[in-house]
Amino acid sequence: MCSNKKGDEKASHIVSAWSKEDGFCLGQKAVEEKSNEITAIPELLDKIQIKGHIVTIDAMGTQTAIAEKIKKKRADYLLALKRNQNSMYEDVQEYLMNEEFQKELQKKGNYKKTQEKAHGQIEIREY
Repeated sequence: MCSNKKGDEKASHIVSAWSKEDGFCLGQKAVEEKSNEITAIPELLDKIQIKGHIVTIDAMGTQTAIAEKIKKKRADYLLALKRNQNSMYEDVQEYLMNEEFQKELQKKGNYKKTQEKAHGQIEIREY
């Protein structure tokens, strides 16, 4: 791995769109110094064709505007969610813990819960 940092300069950050199926980069967008991924992701999405595909983004990109842009471009998405995204996390948690929703998932075989110790902590995942 090489760094693009020179001397005392800050390393630049780049948001990339990667095609897992094809094994190559679909596009990249440099993150401006006074900005972050949240502004770069929509700009990158504007430059690439995603219709009919599934877009995955880490928790930083889990934003309503980004999800709306993906839907508008007729693609599906899978966005990560962390507990530090308080109100959104609580809303999703409440929705997923709804008793009727749980029963429906289990009936269809669409629910799985795993627990393992990794990285010095217990990780619980619910699918």
